[in-house]
Amino acid sequence: MSTQVLRADTGLRFRRWFAARRPVVFRALSEADRLMRWWGPASCPVIECTVDFRPGGIWHYRLAGSAGGAQLWTKAVYSEIDAPERIAYVEYASDANGAILTDRPATYVTIRLDEADGGTWLDASLRYRDRSGLEVALRNGVAEGFPAALDQLPAVLTDLIEEHR
Repeated sequence: MSTQVLRADTGLRFRRWFAARRPVVFRALSEADRLMRWWGPASCPVIECTVDFRPGGIWHYRLAGSAGGAQLWTKAVYSEIDAPERIAYVEYASDANGAILTDRPATYVTIRLDEADGGTWLDASLRYRDRSGLEVALRNGVAEGFPAALDQLPAVLTDLIEEHR
């Protein structure tokens, strides 16, 4: 199944159904070793990742950029975690030490998981302060990169399901 991409004035929404129960999908969103396997698209994989999965906790990761070996650090601060239904955080460009940089706009992310049709719908809303923030994110490839990352999630979910058999 492909990812539905919907554009709003200052954000994007991604929806995709996965053949796994909600707690399994939630786990793939909350553990560093799982996130490293799917979060970045294949052309820009996560190569370093730490997760302090709690409200106020930090998710800090590094993507291997596709352009000339550039490396992109990101720091996310969790604002809400309601297992296994909802995760909200603000994502910032950062350096290797976690200091926030201003070269990319902050992204306000809310991920909802809803069970339906024997699986789970993942609904991710990415919002920016204004239209210019969205335009920067679009130029940076978020509309293609997020669905490409989601393309890798089924393999991680399959492994999680197999681990519990």
